[in-house]
Amino acid sequence: MYMKILKINFLKLHNEEHFQFHNEVSSQILKNGAKVLGIEPEFEQYSSLLTKEFDALQPVRKSVNTDRLSEADALRDELFRGLCDMVKASLVHYDADKKLAAQQYQVYLSQLGNVARKPFNDETTALAKLIKESQTTYASEIATLGLGEWLSRLDARNQDFDKLMKLRFTEEATKSDISMRDARLALDAQYRVLTTKIDALIVVNGGEAYAGFVEELNARVEKYN
Repeated sequence: MYMKILKINFLKLHNEEHFQFHNEVSSQILKNGAKVLGIEPEFEQYSSLLTKEFDALQPVRKSVNTDRLSEADALRDELFRGLCDMVKASLVHYDADKKLAAQQYQVYLSQLGNVARKPFNDETTALAKLIKESQTTYASEIATLGLGEWLSRLDARNQDFDKLMKLRFTEEATKSDISMRDARLALDAQYRVLTTKIDALIVVNGGEAYAGFVEELNARVEKYN
């Protein structure tokens, strides 16, 4: 009785597991030699489809820039709230000039509302407007309250966030448009072509030359099943 490659239930594998299984099979074939196994053209196609699945898998994986974006947003929010708190504290300042400056600037801040709760892009625009008007229209009030450094730091944080957002847009634009489902189905189909040919070659040529390869592959299939 001829040895035969065991069947694997690909549908039950998560995306990462699915890719890992095929990647291990690819490594095993490279180790044994596609030419020696008699599956050179089939393996060439298999390798190409494995690369496509890797590309399709990338959008599924969480973007590193997403975490960095959240951190950058939290930093600018903290500075904005700190600026607002400084103005509120000056509303009861013992110095009449500072108190008046705080009252006038507070009217402007009230009109803007809670900028930190706006969507990412809206907040970036709102903060840029706040910084510009604070440094021009309300320059006197800012100088009196000594908030120039707060504005400079808020401006820097807002620009840092904007750069990260643009980087994420670039990342999104370069992501593969390959469907993970389609990539999986195509790779599975080629795997079956490849293993069916090996099974056929075992029948024609005998199993001795393929024994080690099939035993290792079957052990891998059992593990993933």
